[in-house]
Amino acid sequence: MISTSSASRSHGFSLIELLVAISIIALLIGILLPVLALARATARDAVCLSNMKQIGNGLGNYAANHNRYYPGPNTSGRSFNANASPTSPTMKGDWYSPMFGDDLGLSSNRNERLLQIFGEEFRCASNDKFYDFIYPSGAGWPDASTIPYNSYSMPSGFSYYYNADHATRMGDSRGRRFGRTEDQAVNTVPARNTFKTTTIGAPSMKVFALDGARYLTFSSGEVSFNTDGGTNFGDNFSTRGPVLNATFNNNGNPYKARRVGGQFRVHGVARDITYRHGPRSNPAVNAVYFDGHAELLSDADSRDVDKFFPTGSVVRQASLLADPDVRDGDVIR
Repeated sequence: MISTSSASRSHGFSLIELLVAISIIALLIGILLPVLALARATARDAVCLSNMKQIGNGLGNYAANHNRYYPGPNTSGRSFNANASPTSPTMKGDWYSPMFGDDLGLSSNRNERLLQIFGEEFRCASNDKFYDFIYPSGAGWPDASTIPYNSYSMPSGFSYYYNADHATRMGDSRGRRFGRTEDQAVNTVPARNTFKTTTIGAPSMKVFALDGARYLTFSSGEVSFNTDGGTNFGDNFSTRGPVLNATFNNNGNPYKARRVGGQFRVHGVARDITYRHGPRSNPAVNAVYFDGHAELLSDADSRDVDKFFPTGSVVRQASLLADPDVRDGDVIR
């Protein structure tokens, strides 16, 4: 009699089956990795945009409590003592501390507050860079390699007197004003701009802050921290913005552009450091407007001169601007 209870025989994968399984796994990994990378990038973009919205809220609160003035070198920074309080500017151009020093419980110590602002409270998730060196060298500041590169800056077009007379009439004869060659592109800013959210034009059309900060050395990709706390030019908290390109190969400008046909396009390290959102083929920056709303600006949108100067300003040298649609004599909307 033949038994029907014999043990079943087990067997492993054949070589072909193993290779097929490996190929399927490799294919799945190839599909999933770009999706995961995109998801991470999207999450970082969202964190950055959230920072911008927080800045917008802070600006609204500050303006409401300061007769509609917004912070900047010719308002909150006119006279400062960096270690006086959490709301004292760490430098003349520091607009973070006046808006958030008390609400966020920032340190009264300048250096500690600076590291809190750049590295903790307002660090873009897509910005992992630190300053490479300090210029000019000076005592009393942290080592450059310990200072996170500032994520956001304010366009200086909203913080300039248009000439010495404008400054004198505002009671600030030594204030920041237009005067350098690269500033002459739009050097007739209306005297009615008294650094209030009500005197710049439509707040929903004007950028208060955006990704990027100076000083960027293009040849090396290094960024330097300016130790001159009272400077009227070249601080760590403001830039001339993406439209004031003057000489396009100059160092400093974190929005460096080159002309491609009839358009201007960011390139080189400026794209990697400043235009850190979106695909490399269409890089973008996050921006917050004076009315508090925040949005992503494409490279082309960031070159719109109307976003970076008060309404009524007059273009004098369009050739110095990276807005292909502007002409000499145009009035900023």
